[in-house]
Amino acid sequence: MSVLSKMKKGKQLYLIILPACAATFVFNYIPLYGVVLAFQKYNPTKNMFQQDWVGLRYFKQLFGSDDFVRIISNTLTIASIKIVSLLITALLLALLITEIRSRKVKTAVQSLLIFPHFLSWVVLGSVVRSLLDQNGFVNQFLMFLGMREPIFFMQDGFWFRVVLVVSELWKEAGFSGMIYMAAISGVDSTLYEAAKIDGANRLQLVWHITLKCIMPFVVLNVILNMPNVLNAGFDQVFILYNYVVLHSADIIDTYVYRVGLAGGQYAYGTAVGLFKSVVSSILIGSSYFIADKKLGFKVF
Repeated sequence: MSVLSKMKKGKQLYLIILPACAATFVFNYIPLYGVVLAFQKYNPTKNMFQQDWVGLRYFKQLFGSDDFVRIISNTLTIASIKIVSLLITALLLALLITEIRSRKVKTAVQSLLIFPHFLSWVVLGSVVRSLLDQNGFVNQFLMFLGMREPIFFMQDGFWFRVVLVVSELWKEAGFSGMIYMAAISGVDSTLYEAAKIDGANRLQLVWHITLKCIMPFVVLNVILNMPNVLNAGFDQVFILYNYVVLHSADIIDTYVYRVGLAGGQYAYGTAVGLFKSVVSSILIGSSYFIADKKLGFKVF
């Protein structure tokens, strides 16, 4: 059957996705022309076609900047820790929730864990700041336990990164765990029955059956998360960080905003953003190639 025949057969389905495709084209593809700004000396009094071309000047400025190593290091460090910790936490939550026998308790726990995912970082950022303030609940509780001095979570570079990771887990671990729960639900129940007959306990069932059956899915998820090593979470960092922890919290996205938009260096900011996009595209292509060719997962 030809492509045209398939499209005629499923024309109702194509009509349904047509608005989404149109919106994607208008808001995601047409603005791509703006990347030419990275190769121009931007003058706000001229239109896009009248700008002076400067070639790779801004990319050379980026690579020669003292900020380049810092923002790349911060982005890779924060994003990598987030990806690994979220993977482990979500998997553990999925395994623990599936062990709950009471349906009502399981539903309540799932609802509580998923709820933060639907809150914006504007709301959660305010909650985090209130809890971790010098006189907030966390410091008051620690001092009640015997700690003499409060911890400045939002002003110390190390503790600020800890806050970023823990708050990310609070927001996303429950929702990510649902994906693994779906994979666990597909495990053949006869495997558990056979193992129980052989005398396996719950821990052995989880280790030798559940984990091994869903491991291909876990590996695929890790591979497909590779492109996110340059996405450390702009919303979260932007809401929570301050100039005191700028040296350890400034990532690529916040650098683009701070230097490009707030600083008025639009062409330079565009060049930094384009650099990130190109590297992310390479990582996406590489991860899909590994998943498809090396591990046999059909991504498309």
